[in-house]
Amino acid sequence: MAARSGVLRKKGSKYYILDASSGRELLLKGYGSLKGKLAIDPEIDLTKPIFEQVSKRARGARAQRP
Repeated sequence: MAARSGVLRKKGSKYYILDASSGRELLLKGYGSLKGKLAIDPEIDLTKPIFEQVSKRARGARAQRP
């Protein structure tokens, strides 16, 4: 019986795909991790470093708290 490539299997909470050349199952890391919609803040400039922008906004929000 020939192995089929691209067969997706779920074992518990992990997903595997069958490698036809070696016959092994390969773990698909991160598969299915994004369940909802991706919300991107329009104030974040994606051409600049994101971490610095977010941390700067978080510092400003902490300073404004009473």
